[in-house]
Amino acid sequence: MSQIPAILRRLRRLAALEGVEGVVDAVAGELVQDNRPYPPERAGQVYVRTEKLKRAWKVLPARRSGRTITGGIYNDRPAVGFVIGRAQAKVHKGRWADTVKRAAAGRPKVVRRVRRHLLALWRRR
Repeated sequence: MSQIPAILRRLRRLAALEGVEGVVDAVAGELVQDNRPYPPERAGQVYVRTEKLKRAWKVLPARRSGRTITGGIYNDRPAVGFVIGRAQAKVHKGRWADTVKRAAAGRPKVVRRVRRHLLALWRRR
C-alpha cells in the first residue's frame, strides 16, 4: 500500500502550521511568569512596592498572517520603559533585567517548543 496519502496529510498539517498559535501562546504565558520577579529591595528602602508592574504583564495572542505566526508578551504600565526598557533609568540598571535581553533569551524556548510541536504533527498519522 502506498505511503503517499499519509505523507501528503502530514505535509498539509505542517504547511498549515496546525496548532502552532496555541504553542506560541503557551510559551508566551510562561515568559510572562518569567518576567514577574522583582529584584531584592535595597537596604533601607522606604518605597513601598505596589507590584503593579508585575501584574501588568500580558500575552499578546498569536496571530497568523499568511505563513507567519506572531505573538508575544507586553506590559502597558506607563513607567515600564524607565524600569526595564530601552530608556531604563540609572537607578534600575543592574537590578532590573532589560526587556530586550529577556526577549532575546526567551526566543530559543519558543523555537524549541514550535519545533517539538511540528515534529509531533509529522509523526501523527
